[in-house]
Amino acid sequence: VKSAIYSPLVKNGRFAGLFGIQSKGASTYSEADRRLIERICSQISGAVALLEEQEQKKRIEAERTDLEENQKARSELLGSVAHELKTPLTSVLAFGELLRRDRDGNLSSRQIQQVDAIRRNGRQLELLVSDLLELARGEAGEFQLNSAEVDLSDVVRKVVADFSPSLASRNQMAQVEAPADPVMCMADGPRIGQALSNLVSNASKYSDHGTRIEVSLRRNPDQMIALTVRDHGFGIDSQSLSRIFEKFYRVDDPRTRAQPGTGLGLHVAKLIVEAHGGEIGIESAVGEGTTVRITLPRQILLESE
Repeated sequence: VKSAIYSPLVKNGRFAGLFGIQSKGASTYSEADRRLIERICSQISGAVALLEEQEQKKRIEAERTDLEENQKARSELLGSVAHELKTPLTSVLAFGELLRRDRDGNLSSRQIQQVDAIRRNGRQLELLVSDLLELARGEAGEFQLNSAEVDLSDVVRKVVADFSPSLASRNQMAQVEAPADPVMCMADGPRIGQALSNLVSNASKYSDHGTRIEVSLRRNPDQMIALTVRDHGFGIDSQSLSRIFEKFYRVDDPRTRAQPGTGLGLHVAKLIVEAHGGEIGIESAVGEGTTVRITLPRQILLESE
């Protein structure tokens, strides 16, 4: 070889190889030949890059389709399992409540404690099932509110009353601060109750025995309703706070891990609050407890307000 022309092949701004021609004759090629080779290399590089881009798009699209199908299948499974658990669980809770009333007075104190254990654990299972249902609906894009005029003061008191057996088992006390008159707004009452239940449940689980949980409800001058749950428990480190609303996330702390939980409570609470056009925030420090604040728009008020 006595003469040759080479030009680089470039892919995504990086050297990918050489393209060239060779001749046994000396001084065979001209400047025009050199420019021709450069144009050819430029076209080859562009065609290769376009082909690889198209192949990459196909791979990404195929992966996205598989992911969506897997996500859909998981959501359907979660929804189906949760729905199947809901019906028998409702019966267990209803009969537990009837037994606890002990109308005939024929239950011993030991038996009443056992009934309270049924109610307490049944309530925790009910929360888990409800969270799974909401997660499945959210992932499937089927989360819809059934809004009506609701008294949030009544919702707060019912939630705290439902947790009485669980709190009593840990020698904890719930302090409720709410207006004596109704606090009305347009909302999905059961779902607001579920969000609040998740917060009270967390406050109880992640606090020591004998501590106090404070639940407050108030009207703000800016036409918003503020709902706050505060505990005096383990607290959360600053690094974990940034991820606390992620689904299935749990704080990596031995005391927290020792408590049963799925990491869904705060995620579902956030889903419910934001669906109402509200906001949820959390403040915490290790050893100083945790405060979760919810603000909800009042939307439609009664004339009495």
